Amino acid sequence: MIGSLLVAVAIDLGGVWHVAGDGIDADIRLPGTLADAGLGQEQSFETWNKLPAGKGVYVQERNALRLNWQYIGNAVYTREIDVPPEAECKAMEIVLERVMWLSTLKVDGKTVGSCDSLGTPHVYRFAPGELKSGRRKIEISVDNSRRYDFSGWSHGWGPTTQTRWNGIIGEFVLREVNPLRQAQVFARWPAKGGFDIRLPADVAVDAVKVDGLAVSGFTREGEAVKVKFDGEPAYWSEFHPHLYRLKISGGGYSHELNFAFRTVSTTRHSLMMNGKPFWVRGNVDNCQFPYTGYPAVTKTEWLRQFRIQKLNGCNTIRTHTWTPPKAAFEAADEIGFYILLETGYWADGNNLNRAIGRGHKALDDFCYRELNRLRETYGNHPSLISLGIGNELGACDFKLMDSWMKEIKAVDDRYLTIASTARKVCPSDDYMTTHDYPGVGMVRARHRDGTDWDYEDVYSRTPIPVIAHEVGQWPVYPLWNDIGKFSGLLRAYDWMYLRDIAVSNGTFKFQRQWHTASLKTSRLMYKEEVESLIRTPSCAGLQLLDVRDYTGQGEAWVGWLDAFFDAKPATAELRPFADFFQPVTTLARFERHVWKAGETFTARLQVRNMTEDDLPAGAAWPLSFAGRHRWVQLERPVRPGEIADVGAFSVKLEPWMARGGLELRFGENRWNVFVMDAPDKPVPVPQDVLFTDDPAKMADCLAKGGKVVYTGKSAVTGNGRFLPVYWSTVFFSGSRRRSALLGTWFDEIHGAFSRFPTEDWMDWQWRSMTDKSLVHVLTGLMPDGFTPVAMPVSDIHYSELLATMFEFKVGRGRAFVCGYPIAEADTPEARQLRRSVFEYVASDGFNPRTELTPSGFAALFAAPGATEEKEKLRYLTPFNL
Repeated sequence: MIGSLLVAVAIDLGGVWHVAGDGIDADIRLPGTLADAGLGQEQSFETWNKLPAGKGVYVQERNALRLNWQYIGNAVYTREIDVPPEAECKAMEIVLERVMWLSTLKVDGKTVGSCDSLGTPHVYRFAPGELKSGRRKIEISVDNSRRYDFSGWSHGWGPTTQTRWNGIIGEFVLREVNPLRQAQVFARWPAKGGFDIRLPADVAVDAVKVDGLAVSGFTREGEAVKVKFDGEPAYWSEFHPHLYRLKISGGGYSHELNFAFRTVSTTRHSLMMNGKPFWVRGNVDNCQFPYTGYPAVTKTEWLRQFRIQKLNGCNTIRTHTWTPPKAAFEAADEIGFYILLETGYWADGNNLNRAIGRGHKALDDFCYRELNRLRETYGNHPSLISLGIGNELGACDFKLMDSWMKEIKAVDDRYLTIASTARKVCPSDDYMTTHDYPGVGMVRARHRDGTDWDYEDVYSRTPIPVIAHEVGQWPVYPLWNDIGKFSGLLRAYDWMYLRDIAVSNGTFKFQRQWHTASLKTSRLMYKEEVESLIRTPSCAGLQLLDVRDYTGQGEAWVGWLDAFFDAKPATAELRPFADFFQPVTTLARFERHVWKAGETFTARLQVRNMTEDDLPAGAAWPLSFAGRHRWVQLERPVRPGEIADVGAFSVKLEPWMARGGLELRFGENRWNVFVMDAPDKPVPVPQDVLFTDDPAKMADCLAKGGKVVYTGKSAVTGNGRFLPVYWSTVFFSGSRRRSALLGTWFDEIHGAFSRFPTEDWMDWQWRSMTDKSLVHVLTGLMPDGFTPVAMPVSDIHYSELLATMFEFKVGRGRAFVCGYPIAEADTPEARQLRRSVFEYVASDGFNPRTELTPSGFAALFAAPGATEEKEKLRYLTPFNL
């Protein structure tokens, strides 16, 4: 039988090969890369440190992980193999599963051909008799230099994520050509007793079997093999990932593959799986492999990654400007995970020299070929639900890209198509992933108080489904010891450099507090963004950027998981992310997070059904708030995709509730609510306390041994900001360092907070005050052992010692510095904090540990107001680039 012959003549080409190139002449094991073998230019810390850096300078290779050994250019891999006699009369092929970027094959010195795919196997075919039996010399040249003028931001070819590696990874084999491998399976659901297999008309099909299905026969109509079966098959979805095994034979060949019955489609505001709405709970996969610098090619590793993401509520990844190997699709098929696929192409900004349809025919031809290669290679996988060209292709010719996508849709309707995320919308787009729908408006980033708001005024007016683009991007201050985890082929040299800044600034010791406070603030912001979109009825979903840290483009440590998919230590103090990012999400809509005692807190309760089944009438969830507990249940069924009101409740807020934050629990979801019981007018200043923003008056009072609450500026003062840094201050260089903050750490047991509800991080009760606050820069000005009372977390690129509240002695005088607006005290929270601070400084407990000398005091408050607030503060985001 042919099956046994294929096994006999298939040759695994893995093993020892000789490699030669610029400065390289060695043996190497393939599959693998030159970096695996320690070949190329050594990228030590010293060589990394020679890259340009400084104010206003952004260098991709510097602000990212660094490959230990870098080789850019052509490398020739050579080996002799024995071709068995039975292979000479067969059509044969050599398969290189993944190569970056151009490969060329020679046999016995004769060129067979070249291939330049970034996302599909490089396959070299030999006609019967062309590959002679006996000892044959195989030469494979691999050139990983820039072949087409892609942006360096491309994750398919770029230095910031998977790196620019040279080698061959994945399947590497010489085997007989099997024409049945071309089979494309079109199995829609409902199946109606049949499905199609498409094959070239000259490829014979003698038998079709499907494990688990009673195939009753098939007919042939040109390229279509129409298979009939009895009974009703199981469908495939994220909740029901049922796979079938197809076995076909004909012309002496046989072939097997997995397939599934499923149909992906759209309505105006929803993506649909098998005729039911599904909500994209997505994550962006940026091709990060911090051990190797190249993609994983084992299903085991992809199963690990997808299962972790599923545990965090995700059901989808968008492969941002890159294509994962087949193992990823096999893993996604198995566990029910959706893949929104892109080619490796990216054209950054408005650079027409790198844009599709702008006179660069070779580039256009490559992108067109790559799209069709992806379709043919991965189209059988049910997990592939969308195919697109790339990310934010604003400079490209959208008419040309639209024509490509229409052509693909005409021949293959198994998945959705989208030309480009963000920027413009094509007529052929089945849906759009964006932050700003053209002509309609922003579909994320409102950040209003409370939870009783959404984006329905925008989403309801879009003509096609819209997925929110790259949601999140709220950095977390790292733990410096985690540098040691980068023990593979990539080194965190920039991280080491930034650690040394923290050491020199004397802030290294605060890393644990900063890590915890910033992670909690990051989670707060993720929750706020995610819920605002879930409670928007016409929103089709969102894509996070990212559940894990992003190690390129300015070291954006935006995840609650690190780059290795391990949970960061402080996550142990948090509820699971999936509590508000899961198929059935409970929601509470209330006006604001901060209330006054005596007011009535009211919340409207909702449930969004993102499963594929109705939630039945009577389904119930526990509700608790302010010591009250009850169950809330549905009075009617809730269909897939629907948001339903499930009641409301009101609670009169009493003064005792101001002792700490109140937690509203509904189902697995939770929200903090804060009650303030301070009077409507600011409490008076204690009689023996000077309350001033004048440093001269403070100095005079301290010299007399008095007590001061100071609200003015110091030598260097910045402006506070509740919203953390977006993505990375290095990448978005418009961010000003004094206000480049990742949250605030509070000494929660300090006496200044005895009447103000707070934990050790900046929750919503701090929002209005933080946006009006002053941040004092204390780097190098305070003695050892000093810790602020309220310490803003400085962005990792600066690691400055900052304070919004701190205290000190000068001789017998005692000072408490408060950068929050307690002088105006025009909000309940500001009046509450004012009362708490005044009671503390008037008490016997006001006895600061930190003592400043007169000269130290003078340095701290010299020339007050020399502040960066004089600069125009401009926070750049993708929305105003």
